Amino acid sequence: FPVTILFRELGGILAGRGIVPRGVLHVGGHLGQEYDTYKELGFQDILFIEPNPVYANYLKDRGIAVKEVAIAETDGKATLYRTTYAQASSILHPLYHELSDEVDVETVPLKSVLTPQYNVVVIDAQGSELQVLSSGDFSFVEMVIVEVNEREVYEGGATKKRVLDRLHHFGFTPILYYPHASE
Repeated sequence: FPVTILFRELGGILAGRGIVPRGVLHVGGHLGQEYDTYKELGFQDILFIEPNPVYANYLKDRGIAVKEVAIAETDGKATLYRTTYAQASSILHPLYHELSDEVDVETVPLKSVLTPQYNVVVIDAQGSELQVLSSGDFSFVEMVIVEVNEREVYEGGATKKRVLDRLHHFGFTPILYYPHASE
């Protein structure tokens, strides 16, 4: 799976760009599969953002720092559309995944949790990547990793082109691209 390959190579990617691992903010924590990699790479501050209460509690039970919110452009509430394929749950309505249920979740803008201690941001936000990118200050961030689809998979969801345009706006240049497993 391409994302697994990326995280296996992350140490070399960071070193090759002279980025010292200090802190990583991971939006869309799911089960925190990347946590051990972050620790091995030397990240001191690791925070997962996970709106699904089931997964947020799982992370808390493992002793992993997690904020149980969804990232959106403003403070408020949103519906989390939980799908039968758990990793596809989103605050945007899925176009191709079967819904299992819905739950109301708190939303906050990225700027409320993204502080200078985090020099790497990972975004796996199931279609809402543009909301995440639009709500943060990336002036102190050295690397952004975004999982994104080529095509719209959620109503009003992000696409690769739109995400790349937004990242260019912040001065980031793509260095790697792995196609999503579903494409």
